[in-house]
Amino acid sequence: ILWYLISWRPDVVHSQGIHTPRYGGIFGELSLIALSVARLAGIRIVTTMHATWGEAEFKASFAHRLPVWAANLLWIYYRAFIRSLARISNVCSV
Repeated sequence: ILWYLISWRPDVVHSQGIHTPRYGGIFGELSLIALSVARLAGIRIVTTMHATWGEAEFKASFAHRLPVWAANLLWIYYRAFIRSLARISNVCSV
């Protein structure tokens, strides 16, 4: 992604639904690196987040796989990722 951003130099990058392991990490955290570099290069970032989890839904989805304390820590990590994504973006819609 970073290579394309550098070589194409778009005016705007639209990211949507990047909170998935498909983009690296648990929730797509590695996409933050590319988007941060793009933002520093003056490229506007527009993010639309589809199907984000609320706290109860998130913890319920991990309850059968993780101890409660681990699900709570993972929730804090996920929330920090979503907040970071919103901060990097020029425009963010949930």
